[in-house]
Amino acid sequence: MTLGLVEAFKLGYFCCSVHFICARFGDDQARKVVPDKALILLVPLGLLIYALTGFAGILLGGKFLDYDVLSSDPTHGQHLGILIIELGVGITVAAVMISIFRAYAGEQKPLIKRTGKDGRRFNQSL
Repeated sequence: MTLGLVEAFKLGYFCCSVHFICARFGDDQARKVVPDKALILLVPLGLLIYALTGFAGILLGGKFLDYDVLSSDPTHGQHLGILIIELGVGITVAAVMISIFRAYAGEQKPLIKRTGKDGRRFNQSL
């Protein structure tokens, strides 16, 4: 039995809710569980997983997101393809929701330190 995209979103929300619970015990503790740099990598990782799964179908002689060609058994290929796609969606939803939460909740720590045209430093947070 495979999950649908709605379940992948639910999985992403679940991972995000676990982070919210961690954030309840302190922002520093939550940032130890999922560092800001990890979020910067996880958001596009889900999209990359989705795109690569689609292009794998093309490279194996099928169409974009044609899962039948991912395995010698078309049914197994369907299961594998859907599972990989749901993994990518879940990763992206969780990372985006955690990023939104951090952007609006409490203290913001700078992710990137930048310098303006006048030479003064300013911080850009999630």
